[in-house]
Amino acid sequence: MSNFLAHFKMVNTQTVSLILNVILLLWISVLSFFVFRVYQHFSRLTGKVRGENLIKIIEKVLQEENEQRMDIGEIRKTISSMQLESKGYIQKMGIVRFNPFADTGGEQSFTLGLLDKEDNGVILTGLHTRERTRVYVKPIVKGQSKIDLSKEEDKALKLAIKQ
Repeated sequence: MSNFLAHFKMVNTQTVSLILNVILLLWISVLSFFVFRVYQHFSRLTGKVRGENLIKIIEKVLQEENEQRMDIGEIRKTISSMQLESKGYIQKMGIVRFNPFADTGGEQSFTLGLLDKEDNGVILTGLHTRERTRVYVKPIVKGQSKIDLSKEEDKALKLAIKQ
């Protein structure tokens, strides 16, 4: 019986040793995986810079970030300026062609409404006859005219405002 117990202790010690070795191997594998991932990440960060220490690399990254931040600030200022300026640009247009006289054909006369973002602009009307073409301009302020508009001019203004 004593021989059996000695054999059992030896087998039990070998089993425990094997289990501990497997656990240790798994632990080393997990740690190796994470070390490899960190090394890959560090290699990507420093891929463009060779032969320099980490402090210099971080300083370069911070310098580039500051330059980009300043560039973004300049771009924002430019966009704000352009948005402010663009309110006065012609942004809306409405055109109506018509025939004001029975003796002419082809709807050669026109009314053109040109407005900015705030519905300020002009109504331009060209009346075509056999002898000549006359052009008239009427100012528009906030979508309204102080001068009476013809039905074609009113239609062109409404088309421009809809845009």
